[in-house]
Amino acid sequence: MVLLLAAVSASAQKLVSGSFSPLRSQHYVKFAIEYVSIHGMTEKDYAIYEPAWGKDKPEIVGQFKTSMSDELEGALIFGNPDEAKYTIKAQVNTVNKDGDYNCDMVLIDQHGKEVGRMIGIKADGGHFGSKDNLIGDGAEHTGKKFGKILKKLLKSK
Repeated sequence: MVLLLAAVSASAQKLVSGSFSPLRSQHYVKFAIEYVSIHGMTEKDYAIYEPAWGKDKPEIVGQFKTSMSDELEGALIFGNPDEAKYTIKAQVNTVNKDGDYNCDMVLIDQHGKEVGRMIGIKADGGHFGSKDNLIGDGAEHTGKKFGKILKKLLKSK
């Protein structure tokens, strides 16, 4: 039983630097996403391997942002770049062939300085469909997880 709890804890997300507390006083934030590795390839190489990526990526990023926003229930609003002092960046370290995501969540201030970093945010992809469809399912699940984490961080003191 102890071994099982240790394994679950080891795979959970973890704040490794800084803080997300500056978001508590914010209403608007920006959103960015960086795909470091998709199916073991750089995003550029994946786009060559899967030509539909250029067309599908905006919709996939939209799925991520929409599911995150839905979970936040208005606690933070993505948009209004003139008033947004912070950017929440999803650094997608890996997306596997099932569309499972392994990400870091990074908070960046208006000067480009990293304010906080949470690592080990993982979510499942999909079960059926094209490569990009599975990645889209993963984006939806991961966005939901980001929203839940952010909502909890906004409530904590």
